[in-house]
Amino acid sequence: MAGLRQRPAEALLEQYATVVEALTAAGPDGAAPDRLPSLLAVSGRLVAALGTQTVERPRPLDSLLGRPAPDGSRSGDASGGRAGLRDVVPALEQALAGAAPVVGTRAGAATVDDAVTANLVELVFWVDAHNRSLPADVPSLTLTRGALARSTRALTATLAARHPGRSVEVRVPPYAAVQCAIGDPGPRHTRGTPPNVVETDPVTFLRLAAGTLDWAEAVATGRVSASGLRADLSSVLPIVG
Repeated sequence: MAGLRQRPAEALLEQYATVVEALTAAGPDGAAPDRLPSLLAVSGRLVAALGTQTVERPRPLDSLLGRPAPDGSRSGDASGGRAGLRDVVPALEQALAGAAPVVGTRAGAATVDDAVTANLVELVFWVDAHNRSLPADVPSLTLTRGALARSTRALTATLAARHPGRSVEVRVPPYAAVQCAIGDPGPRHTRGTPPNVVETDPVTFLRLAAGTLDWAEAVATGRVSASGLRADLSSVLPIVG
């Protein structure tokens, strides 16, 4: 898969660079001013984590993923506004270059790759929240292939880790397919087509994972295909938070 050939740090830097370039080129009308502090807060949290070495045992990725705060009012402290955009990528590059193998994040100790991946998921949610807030005549920010691939893989892996089993297969082509158990374990799938299959596109899955799209609405509008008695993820959504 092309997007998964990138290292997490490469995917992260590419997505941040894409966002910064687009917002800078768009000028004052390209993003609401109250959304920029939340973007700077997302990047700032990773810079701070990468500068915090720890000897603690790193936690698994699924325990690092929490609900991001895509709205500026719930993002935490950040300053600099649009002027701070130009510093985002250089600061991240410098922090990545000097990071220890295991760093301290708000959610606990993490390997650098997992800390980066968790931040990438947060950034992807920010981009999607930003795009949903835009008027119809304003171009959306691009979600890069690497960012979509890495965040989709991380979230589907988290779903499988938190709900182990083989009764339901969740497919998010072209990036991920995992098996899990929803509710009671149900029949164990060993080979062939699973009895319960959920399939959707990456952006729809990300919105379901973040809780910004309702499961019933996604199914009713055809954005999710669900076949089988246990092909219902409503009880385990959102994945983050």
